[in-house]
Amino acid sequence: MVGRKITIIASPLLKEWKLKRLIGRDGVIINKIQNQKTKGVWVRLNTPFADELEWFIPVQSVQIISH
Repeated sequence: MVGRKITIIASPLLKEWKLKRLIGRDGVIINKIQNQKTKGVWVRLNTPFADELEWFIPVQSVQIISH
């Protein structure tokens, strides 16, 4: 999963976290988190959001677009 290109898609959790503005952004998975309450991945965005390139994204908000 690490290294795959993704697009961030809508999910209830992303909306709950008030991160709806990330929807539609592209990036690359840089780390997968398995042992947390919320399963997700760290993504390096192609363009910064809120002056940050790396964001934790819940797995249900990740759409893989290439291997």
